[in-house]
Amino acid sequence: MAYSERDLMGVFFKLSRLAYSIPRKKLYVSTRRMQCRACDKTFSEALPDVDEKRAMTRRLADWIGKQAVKRTFASIADEVGVVEGTVRSIFHGLCRST
Repeated sequence: MAYSERDLMGVFFKLSRLAYSIPRKKLYVSTRRMQCRACDKTFSEALPDVDEKRAMTRRLADWIGKQAVKRTFASIADEVGVVEGTVRSIFHGLCRST
């Protein structure tokens, strides 16, 4: 749902959100939390290059998917700093989408 500027009550507070980037690097991104005047729902600013489901950049998720074809899930997870299940989930997601 798209919100117009006049629908927003304004900024509640600023958040610092964590997103994993290239292996072993973390990004802390400042975002705003807002509220819709029409429905009173609160939401955070969208981060277009971040995979919200996994809290990592799309670039890192793509890299993990490519590496998962060549290497073990455990070795990728250790290098990136995520759990093995995250690597497995990304790989299975790529398999389903092709």
